[in-house]
Amino acid sequence: MSSCPRCSSSDLTRDGHDAHGRVVYACAGCGRHATAESVSLVSGHRFPRDVILLAVRYYLQLGAAAERIAGVLADRGIDVSGRTILRWVQKFGLALADAVRQHRKRPVTTWLVDETYVKIRGKWHYLYRGVDLEGQVLDCWLSATQRLTGR
Repeated sequence: MSSCPRCSSSDLTRDGHDAHGRVVYACAGCGRHATAESVSLVSGHRFPRDVILLAVRYYLQLGAAAERIAGVLADRGIDVSGRTILRWVQKFGLALADAVRQHRKRPVTTWLVDETYVKIRGKWHYLYRGVDLEGQVLDCWLSATQRLTGR
């Protein structure tokens, strides 16, 4: 932990552990105590971090309605309303999307064009595919005539 979540002072000292075994830091600037979890975006909420992030992930990834997600969580013994889930999505959705975007693979800059012939309704056509170095198809183009030049 580099700075106090309350006053942003960098004058922190270790001050033992809390009941969950996390290191507690004391701020010399404001006199408050905090853990590394205190700076989390979801700190201070009634529900645990895992429940909040799971509900937001279900909503964004699966496109399920908030009331259905509340029903899924209720099956697991977690009583939360659909309106609360919508508030979580509004509050944490962008931050979660940014965190996921950082771990995404970078787009490739090297790719090849693959040309083949296919027969469609008795007529031959040219099929061009853009393929990256791992063999993933990036784009396809079907043409009745050969259009690529530069051979």
